[in-house]
Amino acid sequence: MIVIAIYLQLTSLIHSIPQNTNHHIWNVKTTTQLEKHRFIIFALQTDKLNQITKDPSKFVHYNISDLKVYLNSECYPYEDMNLLFERNRYGVAYDAYTRFRSSYYNYPVAEPLLTLQEFKQKTTILIIDTRYQNENLKMGPVDVTTELKTSEMIPANTIAYRLMLHDRLVELTPLSGELVKII
Repeated sequence: MIVIAIYLQLTSLIHSIPQNTNHHIWNVKTTTQLEKHRFIIFALQTDKLNQITKDPSKFVHYNISDLKVYLNSECYPYEDMNLLFERNRYGVAYDAYTRFRSSYYNYPVAEPLLTLQEFKQKTTILIIDTRYQNENLKMGPVDVTTELKTSEMIPANTIAYRLMLHDRLVELTPLSGELVKII
């Protein structure tokens, strides 16, 4: 008996953003499309890397106006997010956050852990859904590019965190315990 399963993996990356900028592009070349990206989670922090006295659970929005993720040339989300945190227009980002939990854990109802105000004031985490990809991204390496735009300058010592959730199709033979990637 052979079992075919989806094996979920995480790729976490930390990147320093240059000071006094409001537009930044971050490129990373990843593995082949055999590991299909499902979600990209993005957050910003300032002066908290290797600081044990500061709360690492707090992420700041810095008036992000748009966040795009490109898998090769495919753009996610297709349209601009048009966020304005200073005018309380961040419903698109909060909606993506609430939908993530229900789709990732396969819950029938989206029940967010953070309220709308907590999301803005304490833990702004932007989630990009990349599950629905074009079929021509099948072979070869995938360039993951994150494009960030803000309406204010990002301060010095700001770190961007990008967590990429992707899965891989594997074949498991229970008697031998052999785990083989499906090509």
